[in-house]
Amino acid sequence: EDKVGKAEVDYTAKFNVRGETVDLGDKMSVQQFIFSDTDNGHQKADDVFHQGSTLFARFKLAGYKIADKAWWVEQELSIRDESGKVLFTNPTSEEKNRLFYPQRILSNSFNLDVSKGVKPGVYILHLDIRDKIGDQAISYEAKFRVEP
Repeated sequence: EDKVGKAEVDYTAKFNVRGETVDLGDKMSVQQFIFSDTDNGHQKADDVFHQGSTLFARFKLAGYKIADKAWWVEQELSIRDESGKVLFTNPTSEEKNRLFYPQRILSNSFNLDVSKGVKPGVYILHLDIRDKIGDQAISYEAKFRVEP
């Protein structure tokens, strides 16, 4: 509004908004889990890794409880053989924070070296995730294969 010229104009502008395609839900969940050959690479079509290579994985975590603008999530990772026997365990990692605008989605990524001594076969990547504020826990598993 131009008060001196006593004129008024309106304009409507269209713009696109990009956002996450993640279901926030009311229960904690792992979403968009993928295996990749590189840190930010595309999802592998076959989830096969060769001895001497590096396994990259990433996923989104949603549905954890936020209280007083804070969240607290713990994650344990283990690698198991096809029978479920634990072969490797990574120390517990923790995401604990308090922000004015709390994160509703946590992006997680990690990598594991597949050494030349790893026996070819099917393995299970197992995640145990705990929401310490919301008092909920989930497990998630994804299979991958090691070949020579």
